[in-house]
Amino acid sequence: MLAAINHQPVDRIPTDIWAAGEVWAKLRNHFGEGVDINKELHIDGFGGTSPAYIGPALPVVGEGESVDFWGIRNRRVPHEGGAYDEQCFYPLASDGTGYILAPCHNLQVVTPVENIIAMYDEAWKYGKISEQRSTT
Repeated sequence: MLAAINHQPVDRIPTDIWAAGEVWAKLRNHFGEGVDINKELHIDGFGGTSPAYIGPALPVVGEGESVDFWGIRNRRVPHEGGAYDEQCFYPLASDGTGYILAPCHNLQVVTPVENIIAMYDEAWKYGKISEQRSTT
């Protein structure tokens, strides 16, 4: 994870998961109580702390958008149940050095468990650096 953030070579794309409580319940039901879901899905995850931002000035964003201290921009998108923040700019992807796989916000309860598992399985399978794909 730190290698990707520091623009250094990685062996595969780092992964993270944010999900609604109902999704976690579905995953526990699928894998079983007490099973480490992050390990099962090969999820690296981020720590749950947020330091005060002291870096360079963050870019000015348009109305309805926000930017976090990682430089990820989000825009507010309405839907029938309210609204959510959709990520619309990824600094690691924009400069060609990499990408961190993570759902755009929280996986919602309407997301089938099979789709969640398939997403992380494909990331594990195809998210490796091309030179290492043929040897692993």
